[in-house]
Amino acid sequence: PLACTLDHVREPGDWFEYEIGRLSILVVRGDDGLLRAFQNVCRHRGSSLLHGTGTGLREIRCPYHFWRYDLAGHLHSTSDDGLGSGRPGRMSLVAVRVDTWGGLVFVNPDPEAGPLAEFLEALPDELAWVRMGEYTCEFAFTVPIACNWKLVVDAFIETYHLHAVHPQMLAIADDLHTPITLWDTHSRFAQPYGVPSPRLEGRASDQAVWEEFVRNLGHRLGIPFAGSGDPGPHPTVQPGGSMRDVLVARIREHLRSLGDPYPQLSDAQLIDDLHYHVFPNSVFNVFAGWYGLIRVRPGPEPDQCLLDMWNFDLLPPGHPKQHC
Repeated sequence: PLACTLDHVREPGDWFEYEIGRLSILVVRGDDGLLRAFQNVCRHRGSSLLHGTGTGLREIRCPYHFWRYDLAGHLHSTSDDGLGSGRPGRMSLVAVRVDTWGGLVFVNPDPEAGPLAEFLEALPDELAWVRMGEYTCEFAFTVPIACNWKLVVDAFIETYHLHAVHPQMLAIADDLHTPITLWDTHSRFAQPYGVPSPRLEGRASDQAVWEEFVRNLGHRLGIPFAGSGDPGPHPTVQPGGSMRDVLVARIREHLRSLGDPYPQLSDAQLIDDLHYHVFPNSVFNVFAGWYGLIRVRPGPEPDQCLLDMWNFDLLPPGHPKQHC
């Protein structure tokens, strides 16, 4: 599963604890620059080693008896007798498979698991145009939910709930014509944006489309989330055109301010929502210039889970927040 971003562990001594259910995994950038992952358990008495995330780590020290491991996971001393060689041995931390894709870090505690590229199937080629590794996580938050994690994942991989749970989105999203692509493990649906849902039967005005797009996706036009406020009157729609055409033009204008990274994309590729379910517990909501990541982690009990939501923006070259 997806553990963290490369920004969490970019420099030697950076570390991140990934918790899922009752399992805790440490992702660590070593002194040699290599990325490693370990079960977050001391080999002596099973104490947890680190919690949260941090930087500047020089060794991994157990808080119980002060057994000390280097950043490659090898025991180099105990608290009393100096035992340990700093070389691989039966007391080294239990390694976890780790690999990266698109600026993200994936882990797998199964030593017999296949390579990440094989697991991702068509996704790297599908999303190569996005250049996800160039994006910056602007903000992230976690919400505890009192239900099984599979229910939350299910809610984010269909559009049937839109008219009931998000009725304001019906003015800007076609929730009925969303073709779905299935791979062996993962899936994608493509939802047209900037057009009203057929459920409204033509009752959505250009002003309604404009207002709801700005309120829900104004950041795609260069309007900060907190600055959408009153969208004001809609821009002029040219004869024979549509509000979707206006929104596409505004998105292109905003992307030009970011260095015009996608001059080759069609109108549909620029404005529509590409929604990827990455098995088992992650959903990518991808637009040109922005994507959201939704990850659901099982809690310690079957009816508990944690919903993580991360927003990634493509920032202009030289922006002070890039890769932070």
